[in-house]
Amino acid sequence: MRKIFLSLVAMSTLACVTLPRPISVAHRPTDVLMLGGEWRGDFTSEDGQRGGTIAFVLEVNHDTARGPAILEPVAYLPALAGASAPMRTEARTIVESPMHFVSVTDGIVAGVVAAFFDADRLTIVQMTFVGRMRSWDVLEGTYVTLGTSARVEERGTWRVVRR
Repeated sequence: MRKIFLSLVAMSTLACVTLPRPISVAHRPTDVLMLGGEWRGDFTSEDGQRGGTIAFVLEVNHDTARGPAILEPVAYLPALAGASAPMRTEARTIVESPMHFVSVTDGIVAGVVAAFFDADRLTIVQMTFVGRMRSWDVLEGTYVTLGTSARVEERGTWRVVRR
């Protein structure tokens, strides 16, 4: 009986360690209100090889902001001889995934797009966005995309405007 009790205590302790508590989105209730609405813009990788458009509609409920994110990634082909810039290829698979903002304070925002299958890279990836509210209707910052494959790590910038 004692072994069973100790096993249950150990399992419940492990569950508390591995399951993170929900994180408040705002330190002040008015901070999260600034995120509500429809946002549209673009993102570009540091190497200029990938980018695309991003749109999300965030609903505010108490101290959380969440909603669907729509990503339309594109890739760029190297510039041909004599061309001044790389050529943009056709839009890849459109990704629609939930977005959850996990912190907002003093204009700083951090959000995560739920993991999705990246058809170009043939692996599951997750995008994390960190940025700052530049004004009531502009958010901009950096993002990182990490994949289950160790080869997938992309960093870049993003900017969205409230509609």
